[in-house]
Amino acid sequence: MLRGEFSRLLWGRPYQSSLEAAIAAIFEAIFGPRHFAVTAGPVLEQLLLCWLMYRLLKRHLDPWAAAVCCLPLAIPTIPLMAPVIFGTRSLVLLAAMCGLELAESGRAALAAFLIVFSVHLDLYAVEFLPLLGLLYQRPPRALGGAAVAAVLVLALRAHDTTGILASGPHFTFMQKLSLMLHTCLPAALGGYWHHLDGTPIHTPTIALAGPIVLLAAIASGAVLSPPRRLGLCGVAVSAASVAAFLGSSMPEDFWSSRYFVSLLWAAPLALAPLARRLGPGKLVAVLFPWLTCAVISAVLALDMPRSLRPAPLDGLTPSERALRDSLRVRGVRASTAGYWTAYRLTYLFAERPILVPSAPSEDRYPPYRALLP
Repeated sequence: MLRGEFSRLLWGRPYQSSLEAAIAAIFEAIFGPRHFAVTAGPVLEQLLLCWLMYRLLKRHLDPWAAAVCCLPLAIPTIPLMAPVIFGTRSLVLLAAMCGLELAESGRAALAAFLIVFSVHLDLYAVEFLPLLGLLYQRPPRALGGAAVAAVLVLALRAHDTTGILASGPHFTFMQKLSLMLHTCLPAALGGYWHHLDGTPIHTPTIALAGPIVLLAAIASGAVLSPPRRLGLCGVAVSAASVAAFLGSSMPEDFWSSRYFVSLLWAAPLALAPLARRLGPGKLVAVLFPWLTCAVISAVLALDMPRSLRPAPLDGLTPSERALRDSLRVRGVRASTAGYWTAYRLTYLFAERPILVPSAPSEDRYPPYRALLP
């Protein structure tokens, strides 16, 4: 983008718009090609998201109860780390939050437009369409806003969607159910401990109590009130998150845990009726098993306290820096590496040299491969 190239969608990712990349480009123009430039946008967006969610819940709850409800959105389990690792998805969460704010303030047409149009930012946003249920009191305006947005989304994405739906590893339903129950859902909710690279850490069976408690508390939003509408929408989005995981062709491994970020986004809404009934102190007591497991999971994944030490500004380890210098000295213009290593180091090396994925099927930016000798 900074060289004048532009695509409305991410290269090789036709289910995500390039807006997140445009935000990263702004930070890169200021700070250069550093890890900070890629992560700054998602981190700021997540902080803003937490603040907006707290501000919304505070209208219905005691301030401390609202803060406790926001904990699933604040403790960095793997779905909340993933936007920082991968540089995507946090923007669509923020768009959904803004749509929720507009719905609560009575601006039905604009809320419906934003909720539906966010599907263009990322097809993942279909999981947030249950938020349209908040607009039942103003159906004509909501339908109008949603219709306009739907036409725009179809116009922008009609050509791309077929290929997306046909892609992915296509696990069977039972394989995806097993992956969800044994790995992805526990990891998302703090009951499956791991290193940041996904390597599992022995997790005691008792740790599964944490996710079970949180899921039960989320489900309570379907039967408790008030705030009735927020609780139901939280439960509906949570259910949509699970249904999308089981119905999608994309889940394949531990990293598919990131698809449950919408469940964590919706958890504060679903917990609101329970918080209204119990108050902040009793709510913390109820959620304590989950809170303990999630904090332990985050500490282990982030390798605290060692990770709190200042890191190199360029984001490179000493061995990676030595590799870069060696390749430059030898005049290497382009070489190959594994998918994740290739694109990460190409960026942090400032494209000097360029590393291309070993498998051509993993190419995201075709001009890179043409540079190989």
